[in-house]
Amino acid sequence: MKMRFLTVVVLMLSGVAGAADYVVPAFAYNLPGHGKNVWTTELYISNPGDTTVRVDPPTVLEGKLVVPRPCLPPVRPLEVAPHSSAIWTSAEIAVQLGCAEEIVGALLLHADGEVAIDSRMVNVSGEFGEDEESSPDQVPEVILAGYSQQMPGFPVADLPKTPKQLMLPSLIWHRNACGKVAFDSYVGFANPSEDPVHVTLDLAPELREAGMLIDGKPVQLPHTLELPARSWQQLHVTP
Repeated sequence: MKMRFLTVVVLMLSGVAGAADYVVPAFAYNLPGHGKNVWTTELYISNPGDTTVRVDPPTVLEGKLVVPRPCLPPVRPLEVAPHSSAIWTSAEIAVQLGCAEEIVGALLLHADGEVAIDSRMVNVSGEFGEDEESSPDQVPEVILAGYSQQMPGFPVADLPKTPKQLMLPSLIWHRNACGKVAFDSYVGFANPSEDPVHVTLDLAPELREAGMLIDGKPVQLPHTLELPARSWQQLHVTP
């Protein structure tokens, strides 16, 4: 197993105004993974204040949105009582997004007061690392159970609006010449702003000359890409 450090330079041209706008940078619904794994996300929204906060139905910065049988979404905001938390189940979110059957991307939410947003991406298949193909069933409408990964939502107003250098401290590659890859690394970007954002990827100087593969294609480093306004993108990165 080899570990590398990836430097990401993000050039934010402008941001969406308003401290009550939030972005959850990775969201999935009924998304097939390797083997039998099926991933889906639910939201936990907490209100630390003294008055009820209203959270409007989310919109999606889509990487993939499958809606074979669209429905008219109910305009049903979530009311979060003072000093309490509420759960937006994955099935409820899918209905709010037009009765989607499969989603991957980022979520945008607007609240009329201060809230803390957490998401939990869950492997609802109950399997982990199996070799058989995924066959997602209907995601349950209740709170999910299974292997999971927490990801917070971020206030859009707190995102950088000037060039900033970020480091991913534990990028892992595992090439297995005699079998399947044991570990893959993906880097995702969400741009909730109304303008494009430029992102530059780079490695440490001693590793830069070899370059890397992005979605299977070789690129020289540093490598710059443009994220269109209100977009989401995921890259598969390998040495």
